[in-house]
Amino acid sequence: MVRPGGRSSSKRVSDGRSRSASEDIGEPEFFRRMIAASADRFAYLDRDLRYRAANASYLSSWGLTSEQVIGRRVDEIMDRDFYAQVVGPRLAACLGGEMVVYEAQLPRRGVRTGWGEVSYIPWLDAAGSVEGIVVCVHDITARKHSHATIERLTRLYRILTECSQAIVHSQEPSTLLPIVCRELVTQGGLDMAWIGRTDADAGEARIECLAMDGEGGAELLGALSSSMDPDGLDDEPFARVMRSAQGYWSLDLQADPLTRPWHASARRFGWQASASLPLTMRGKVFAVLSVYACDREVLDEDARDLLAELARDISYALEHYAAIAELADAEERWKFALEGSDAGVWDWDLRTGKVFYSAGWKRLLGLGEEDICEGLDAWKDRVHPDDLKALTDAIDHHLRGRAAALHHEHRLRRRDGLYLWSLGRGKVVERAADGTPLRMIGTTTDISARRAANDSLSRLGEIVEKAQTEVYVFDPKGFCFEQVNQGARANLGYGMEELMRMTPLDLMPDYDPPTFSRLLAPLRDGSRSQVVLETRHRRKDGSCYPAEIRLQLLGSEPRFVALVTDTTERVRAEEAIKHLAFFDPLTGLPNRRLLMDRLERAIAASRRSHHMGALIFIDLDDFKTLNDTLGHDQGDRLLRQVAKRLASCIRESDTLARLGGDEFVVMLECLSAQAQTAASQAEVLANKLLAALRVPCELENREYRCSASMGVAVFGRQAKSVEELMKQADMAMYRAKAAGRDTLRFFDPQMQVEVSSRAALATSLRQGLEHGEFLLHYQSQVDGAGQVTGAEGLLRWQHPQRGLLQPADFIRLAEETATILPLGRWVLEMACTELAAWSERPETAELTLAINISALQFHHPDFVEQVLAAVERHGCNPKRLKLEITENLLLEDRDAMIAKMSMLKERGISFALDDFGTGYSSLTDLGRLPLKELKIDLSFVRDLVTNANDAAIARTIIGLGDTFALDVIAEGVETEAQRDWLAEHGCRAFQGYLFGRPGPAATSATRLDA
Repeated sequence: MVRPGGRSSSKRVSDGRSRSASEDIGEPEFFRRMIAASADRFAYLDRDLRYRAANASYLSSWGLTSEQVIGRRVDEIMDRDFYAQVVGPRLAACLGGEMVVYEAQLPRRGVRTGWGEVSYIPWLDAAGSVEGIVVCVHDITARKHSHATIERLTRLYRILTECSQAIVHSQEPSTLLPIVCRELVTQGGLDMAWIGRTDADAGEARIECLAMDGEGGAELLGALSSSMDPDGLDDEPFARVMRSAQGYWSLDLQADPLTRPWHASARRFGWQASASLPLTMRGKVFAVLSVYACDREVLDEDARDLLAELARDISYALEHYAAIAELADAEERWKFALEGSDAGVWDWDLRTGKVFYSAGWKRLLGLGEEDICEGLDAWKDRVHPDDLKALTDAIDHHLRGRAAALHHEHRLRRRDGLYLWSLGRGKVVERAADGTPLRMIGTTTDISARRAANDSLSRLGEIVEKAQTEVYVFDPKGFCFEQVNQGARANLGYGMEELMRMTPLDLMPDYDPPTFSRLLAPLRDGSRSQVVLETRHRRKDGSCYPAEIRLQLLGSEPRFVALVTDTTERVRAEEAIKHLAFFDPLTGLPNRRLLMDRLERAIAASRRSHHMGALIFIDLDDFKTLNDTLGHDQGDRLLRQVAKRLASCIRESDTLARLGGDEFVVMLECLSAQAQTAASQAEVLANKLLAALRVPCELENREYRCSASMGVAVFGRQAKSVEELMKQADMAMYRAKAAGRDTLRFFDPQMQVEVSSRAALATSLRQGLEHGEFLLHYQSQVDGAGQVTGAEGLLRWQHPQRGLLQPADFIRLAEETATILPLGRWVLEMACTELAAWSERPETAELTLAINISALQFHHPDFVEQVLAAVERHGCNPKRLKLEITENLLLEDRDAMIAKMSMLKERGISFALDDFGTGYSSLTDLGRLPLKELKIDLSFVRDLVTNANDAAIARTIIGLGDTFALDVIAEGVETEAQRDWLAEHGCRAFQGYLFGRPGPAATSATRLDA
């Protein structure tokens, strides 16, 4: 019987004996019953896409009867857009013989709620032609839901991991909690998360938000009022969790009476479910984690378990942070106590002259226990010579009763020879009956830091006075200035006497007394240590400058101190940086970043207003040639002129941006709501832009004619994303370039198909190289007598589906994807292999073999080494290897190119200039390049017998060969008339179909022997 068939790539499955379509449908009874009872949906369509049969499951899915379906076309049953976008193209492919399988949302009782795997199987007749389509739909909704559940749980487990990492690396709640909220929203599939706690003030509870992420949080907190009074009327989840330390789950948020304060926000943002979980610290609820989801399934039982585990982990972290804080406080208290006893103690027995020095005293000077003797001289010997007499006098005054105690500052020498400042304090504690002092006890304290601080304060005062930063000190009551440094006076233009009669309000035109008092209030009550504001300062001449002011309340007798920085230069710099961030420095137009932002807003506005918009992608034609020939400065000059012309053609509401290089984009907004009309509006403007660019530009006192290729993508409510829209316009622009340039093209879905096909071919190209699908064909080259002198190796691709492909089908793609590098190395290896084989046969040993070298391959840093290594590896004669290059190589670094060619020429390898006359080479190039041969391009050979221009070019090339002593070979010679004309005008070598078509190695070898 004839069975369903399909084709993969170019192969068709069709075998079996013949039977009519009606007989195919009328299978044995058990088969019909099996299909009729199947839960899968089956239908049979004829070539006109009309239903000829459908089982009960298929009819039930549409909510239709057999009479309503059989005999009708598919597009009469289905939603028009769904058919046009999804079903129609795939049915067409199936009618072409392909078996099509895809996944899509499918109707269930007329509503697309479930997922199905759809198969279209071509039904073949006895001749192998498609006479109908078998439709099979398998319900995969449960599988999709399972995948979604797994993905959601995976995200939640990832959150646990990320939060665990955050717990390890965070040191306080203010760092950890924002990370938790962000991960729950970005990774956990939740739509909003916040963490808050109550901050009791005067008996009334106030909610303090500790962290928040997701849309709608600010509005919810603004409307939410929670009372912690157990007898209060408000018993919403936040208050309940704070009181009970038990989590609360609401899987019907908008109907739950306990979530009434949240209903308005829930409706606005689409929240369907919520959860509130306690975060504890020291046995009490520290805060509440609240999450909201638009999809109830996000908070299924597994998710609830994971969220509860997350809450426990956070609570553990909070306990840990509290313990760390308490430990730090304890360490701080101990440190304070120890630092309070840093004085060294000494005890002097005046009767014996012995002095006891404590370990702390010795430690001050870096001495060990045995480094000092027990005498007063040990102390005096270490006193700085300049301080010794004053210290001795101070001790003597106290001993004689002329001073109540010893109090003297002096310098002591440490063990390392350096001096420290010390304060010696002491007092006689024991006297004889006659008042003679017997014992004196005292301390020595290191006051080096204090002395240095005093010196620093003195220097600081001088520095502050002369600093450019403006420093003001003013009275906290009347705000009168008490001190203003020189930097402030110089900038303001006031003298000190004038400022002493003024207040900060005289310098701040944007503030009045009540506002200024409110500004200072947090400093007065101690709630803030510093207030920072940006305002204006007014000079004596009335001019103003932007200023950043930092206010503090300092000193035991409090005074307000203001540090004022003139931010004029900073503001200018910020404006310049902002301009650089969003505008192109060459043309002053918006750059890519600003364009993407505006385009995103335009798409959103189009969805709201239903008006269409359009994106015009503009690429200047041959701009690289201009840069290479006239220089980049002239290229920049052209870009500035182009920017002005384009800007003059658009409306103020439109956006013109430069993406970089020679690429511009025009974004049009507020076009017609009708797609066709909007496209026409965009086309009118695009043509206007094209016309404006065709007007010649002035460059270096010469006229330069400019043109551009433009791609247009129209967008509206269906626009997917900014990136997708840019891609569509870019594809359309490349279509315009392919159409001949200086024109415009609109994006259509077929372009995307071509791009996908191109991507698939690129993948096949790499695989083909790996699987050995490439081969070389060889075409003979003959002299004037018809004798074969060599051959050219021509690359071919034996594609497994498309058959034998010519270079035109894949070389450009290979160059664009850099596959040309390994492909070129393969050609080189094969050519050397073939030459080595020829050298072993007398008939072919003297023949040359030419292969083409791409620009990318030639400019590779290791090109010379690769060629020489291949020649040596295969043992072929380098004099028989000819490398053909094209004129586009001459656009790059000529000196480096000549150096490479010369190195290879020295080893015997020769070069031919292929397709001569089609590029940009000059006579100077021919004179400098180490060439052996010129090839007349077949485009000049084809019509030279009948076309005077082609004939003139061919004569010129032959003449140039004679002038520069270069061989000349004509390619593409197909007729005797062409060969005779060329020979008559001095051409001595030929290649073309007249002498043989290219063929594989075995075939060519036979022909080359002849």
